[in-house]
Amino acid sequence: IERFEQTCVIYPTYGRHLNGGFLSHQAGKFFLRCGLKAIKIKIHLAFQHDVAITDTTALDAVHLLHFHAADWASWLQTYRYRLESGVYRADIPAANPRLQAKLGTTLTIHELFQTIEAKNGEAGLRAFWEEVCLATPDLRARLSEHGHLHEFPLDPDAVRQARFGPLPGESPHIDQRGLAE
Repeated sequence: IERFEQTCVIYPTYGRHLNGGFLSHQAGKFFLRCGLKAIKIKIHLAFQHDVAITDTTALDAVHLLHFHAADWASWLQTYRYRLESGVYRADIPAANPRLQAKLGTTLTIHELFQTIEAKNGEAGLRAFWEEVCLATPDLRARLSEHGHLHEFPLDPDAVRQARFGPLPGESPHIDQRGLAE
């Protein structure tokens, strides 16, 4: 219950409909060893010889970055697809049906978005996005207060250059100490 209660505090309007603040299911990601034979990798499953791999180990200490949308425009652009065929589709179950039922709601993410849109249109969707997806100082403070704000400095250009060198015509990346990487 603690996680659900935290989610309701972090996202005061929509938290009771979200599974830990996730906008979709929580099926894991797979890290597989190189060299395995007859492997097929799907978004949330891996198969070997056409049989789902179920002998797995959770990597609880690993933080995995997921980039759902860069901004409101890109979220809205993918919204219809996700609602019809993606992670917001009708057959995805409610986040936590038993606990939600105790609190008087059993909406799936699909039903939540349908309700928001029917009641308030695009403005309602925007209000949802601003509460749940936009890294406002208030949201960041609530996440931090509950130990859910994880910050990692990302510099993808520097990482790419360190591994592969600069692109043609690109200057070498200079780090914070003034050294070329």
